[in-house]
Amino acid sequence: MYADPSMYQQGLLDEHFRIVIKSRLLMDVLPFRQTEIICPCEKNPELSCIRPDGIHAFHCMRDGQGNLKGKRTTRHFAISLLLTKYLKTVARSGYKHSLVVREAVVDESVDWRCKAGRTDGVLHRSDIKVTTAEIDTHYDLVITTPQVYGTAALAGCSSIPGVAAKAKYNQKLKFYNDRYTFPERRLVPIAIEIHGRWHPDSRKAIKEMMRIELSDGDVVDNETLSYQTSHLLKATTVALARERALALLRLAKNLREFHHEHGDALTQVQEDDEE
Repeated sequence: MYADPSMYQQGLLDEHFRIVIKSRLLMDVLPFRQTEIICPCEKNPELSCIRPDGIHAFHCMRDGQGNLKGKRTTRHFAISLLLTKYLKTVARSGYKHSLVVREAVVDESVDWRCKAGRTDGVLHRSDIKVTTAEIDTHYDLVITTPQVYGTAALAGCSSIPGVAAKAKYNQKLKFYNDRYTFPERRLVPIAIEIHGRWHPDSRKAIKEMMRIELSDGDVVDNETLSYQTSHLLKATTVALARERALALLRLAKNLREFHHEHGDALTQVQEDDEE
């Protein structure tokens, strides 16, 4: 499975595969034995503890040297691009030949209206726009990490699968509902947890788009629909696994190259390197 979606350039190298497996088994993946290091991450001091399991790499919002925030950006870009390419492939082979574009200004869509009193003047972009029969549907991607610290843990994000995706799904809906009036079901948050679990409504919406493309009148090609849906979920899981591996490898590299930013906590890394 890990090599299957290579057509999207998201396959895992052996090094990536090993570190993903270690992470999923809750084994230490970082090159030090201390129980905690504090990252100069300004997002949330409570979440800035770097433990040997490296989970901080998935939600770090740090700027500056050894930047990890870019990994959040590249992770989002990689999954957005994968989804766009996949939907374009389905549209080309379908009956409706929907127009699929990546990143679209929602203000330019028919029937989307800014709510009265909004004064920020910002044009908001969705990650994917699908136009079928001159009707626009916007998909806005968010990749979320179930936290194991602080208030997120109290909300069940770390212990109940799907809770983190649900929270982000609702947050996206609220964000757009506060700013726009738009047609029903023409905005779909695509909320995916970093280990691959989709919000059910996000998965259903993508499947519905493919169902429309694979329907000739009242006849639906259910076999192809099932295959396309399954393959997309697998491809997304592999792509996210690759991005997790890259984030962990980047964090390990940063801890070596920018150890002076973490005080004396990384002396063990220096000693190991000297040996």
